[in-house]
Amino acid sequence: MVPHARTLRKARIQVQLMVSLGFSTSFIRRYLDRFVRWWVNTVRIWNYDELIRWFCDASFDIKPAAFAAGLLIRRDIKKSHSAIAHDLHDTGAGFAATAIAA
Repeated sequence: MVPHARTLRKARIQVQLMVSLGFSTSFIRRYLDRFVRWWVNTVRIWNYDELIRWFCDASFDIKPAAFAAGLLIRRDIKKSHSAIAHDLHDTGAGFAATAIAA
């Protein structure tokens, strides 16, 4: 099941408006993250990555798509850093992993 075009359009227009009004990138990222998480929790068959990809596909302007793609990249980086931190902790370098994560 794919989200209705109107759902993605509302979020896309909201992000475009935020960009044009000069909102901070962190605020826009948080908005998109909350938007995606709400839909993922509401419609259990969608997952986070899939919904962001649909949002990117529905975006005609590069800026909203770039913010959404940035969420995917940040998510992948956090996953890879979590694995590294876990490996470091197992080897006794937990302090270094904590310093890197901060």
